Amino acid sequence: MKILDLKFLTPNHTVRHFKFENVNTNLDAATLKDCMEQIIALNIFQTTDADGIASPLYGTPVSASYITKDEEIVYSAAQGLVDQPAA
Repeated sequence: MKILDLKFLTPNHTVRHFKFENVNTNLDAATLKDCMEQIIALNIFQTTDADGIASPLYGTPVSASYITKDEEIVYSAAQGLVDQPAA
């Protein structure tokens, strides 16, 4: 499975990730940057500090990358213990 990891810099200069599973893996850099800028422009993801002041969670696009994820089931309630191959 491939995961799209969008990496943003917050206004507080911390890194925040926005990850999606089951994505189109044929998107180019310009398209992904445009999508990231649209996420920022929507301004729907916010956090509120102790004083009640809201600030956006996503501030500046940093990178977009595809991550390949391999899942190895060790235990499943449906299967019980799964035998592991010998090393």
